[in-house]
Amino acid sequence: GRAEGEFFYTCEYAGSCYLVSRFLLETLLAATKVNSEMLRWDDRIGSIEPGKLADVIAFDSSPLEDIRVMTNCTFVMKDGVVYKG
Repeated sequence: GRAEGEFFYTCEYAGSCYLVSRFLLETLLAATKVNSEMLRWDDRIGSIEPGKLADVIAFDSSPLEDIRVMTNCTFVMKDGVVYKG
């Protein structure tokens, strides 16, 4: 069930639909830090720190405030190589 006041957005990306709720911060942590800890790879991935592997995306404003900003990525780095930005 939905919590009172909870809202959802459906975002279309690469042909797949993703349901995003107001719990975006928890969702992002689950996809990064929490998973790295569960896999016991948190010494290598899961956060942006010197010596860790990281793929980075950035936006002009916070997706935590408005999920729609994720449709306009302004910076992309994969394996240390900048592809956009």
